[in-house]
Amino acid sequence: MSTSLPAPAFDDPKHHLRLYQGDCLDLLAAIPPSSVDLVFADPPYFLSNGGITCHAGKMVSVHKGDWDKSRGPDANRDGPGHAECSSEIGGMVFL
Repeated sequence: MSTSLPAPAFDDPKHHLRLYQGDCLDLLAAIPPSSVDLVFADPPYFLSNGGITCHAGKMVSVHKGDWDKSRGPDANRDGPGHAECSSEIGGMVFL
């Protein structure tokens, strides 16, 4: 079920550039198929493994939260938004 898009957070008609701010899954549901040229996302990198690293000369935990824990290779690759992006994109995807 498609909903209407909110007002863009940024709109530059001269360069055909429009940015929306919101939950990507909600926004993707409202965008017509094959109407997006680029999706750029900052997904979990699944680095939260209970380890430690050095940051600014101090030992710190790499636990970012449960959202960043690996669920296994298949589940990590097929995470939320991947299928939705593939149906809306007419261009490039950076996940």
